[in-house]
Amino acid sequence: MKIEEIKKDRINELHDLLAELAAHHNAVSADFKGDFPRHPIGDVLKNFAESLDEGTSHIAAALEGDRIAGFCKADISEDKGKIDYLIVSEMMQSAYMKNTDSLWKVCERDTIL
Repeated sequence: MKIEEIKKDRINELHDLLAELAAHHNAVSADFKGDFPRHPIGDVLKNFAESLDEGTSHIAAALEGDRIAGFCKADISEDKGKIDYLIVSEMMQSAYMKNTDSLWKVCERDTIL
């Protein structure tokens, strides 16, 4: 596994992970089944790209070869930051659980910057 910051040209590769997250929320939510995604995934990806262009977000991805197996999106505003998304594909979770801390550290670093 390799962790690296991704740029706007790879944003569309996050689609399946966002769809998987929506499906997970629909499966486990007691009160909001069927509510996800709340915004079309294409719109979310467009917002991701705009945030990268503006420099208000950074996205670190866990790569398995060329495939994005998970990602962390950190948003930055002035001197404050927050983790907006932290997703690891369910299929890859068991393989990456021992490395989740590494992905978290990349997100934490980018949030502090």
